[in-house]
Formats: sequence, structure tokens, C-alpha cells
Amino acid sequence: MRELSIFVDESGDFSHYCKPSNAFCIVSFVLHEQDKDISQAIEALNSTLNFLGFEDCVAHAMPLIRKNNEFGDFHIKDRLAVFNKIFDFVSNAPISYKNIVVCKKFKKSPKEIMDDVSGQLNAFLSNNMEYFTSFDKIIVYYDSGQNHLKSTLKSVLGKAFGKHIDFRMVIKPCDYKLFQAADFICTLELIIQKLNTGIGFNNNEKYFFRSEARFRNKYLQHIERLKF
Repeated sequence: MRELSIFVDESGDFSHYCKPSNAFCIVSFVLHEQDKDISQAIEALNSTLNFLGFEDCVAHAMPLIRKNNEFGDFHIKDRLAVFNKIFDFVSNAPISYKNIVVCKKFKKSPKEIMDDVSGQLNAFLSNNMEYFTSFDKIIVYYDSGQNHLKSTLKSVLGKAFGKHIDFRMVIKPCDYKLFQAADFICTLELIIQKLNTGIGFNNNEKYFFRSEARFRNKYLQHIERLKF
């Protein structure tokens, strides 16, 4: 039986636009065909993270970059080491991804934002239905971080795939390294949207990546090879 796993993460919320730092709502979908083994890659990543002091922990990308939350006391050299190990894992994994991006500046209400997310997701599924229907089962993983998105996923994906879909909406991100991949990809998409629209790096991002050219050449171009 062929199975497809889809890991979902989001950046931003579905509230009104109020300032440039709140300009985007991004939803990332990481797709993994279950017959493509990633167990050794996960073991290697876990081993490295454990060595660096992150046993059984999800190292979220944005706190690594901005030196906040659990990484407030970490030197940039250590934060870069963790970030680069996650990057190596994501960029070499047998996965693909789709990002949905909504610019909230042009939306009048949270409903318009969700309608845009739904519309883009429906279009993506419709354009690739032959691929998705080649699987006997599709499993969707989401941590239910935002109820609006949870409802949209169940509505759109449930309608598209019916009995062939299994929603797992109460998960612990630390249990799934591909959920961490979704977080990583979502974070990079947010940064590229900021760069492409003239918002640019904040001070922590500039210190971390050093330059836009370095960010694009060292990280972005390798991740973009995985686009569905």
C-alpha cells in the first residue's frame, strides 16, 4: 500500500495586516512518500543535535536565527552549527514541498486570508490530482497551532481525498523530524518574501546570514530544488 505523509506548518497568523513584520501568512506542506526511507538521515540528525545539546528537542529555525526563546544564551557559532545541520538534513531528504503565501496587506479580513489559502490549496491539489490519487492513503500531520488552518485543512483535503485521508492533528513536533523540515522551509519562505518585497532582514537576520547574497547562494537555492 502506497502512503504519502504531509507535514504542515505555518508562519504568521490570520489577523489583519498591521505592520511589515506581520505582512505575510505562509503555510508550508512537506511531502514524503513513505517508501523512501529516511531513517538513517534522521538518526544522523538526532545524533548531531544530541551532541550539540538538543536531545529530544525541536530546534525551531526562527529562534535560532533571531537568538530568542531557548537560544537566547547561545553563541552564534553554536546556533549556526544547529541551523546548518538541519539545513543539511532538509536539503538532502527525499521530500518535496509546496508553500502557500498570502500577502495580508491586500486582504480586508481574516476570512479573505483563509479564502486565499483555501483557493491556493485547492488549485495545487487540482493541478496534481493524478499524483495524489496514486496513493492508497494520505496522512496529514499538523500540531493544531491555529484553529482556522486546522479547519481549512480538514475541509479542503477531506473533500479532495475522502476516506483515503488520515488527519493527525494532535502531534508533538519533537516526534517528527519532517515537521521540523516544514518549520525550516516555512521560515526560509518568510525571509525570501521579506527580501523580495523590500522589507529586508531585521538586525538579527542580517547578523546571522551576513548578506542577502550569502543567504540565497548558501541556503535558498538548495532548498528550492525540492519545490513540488
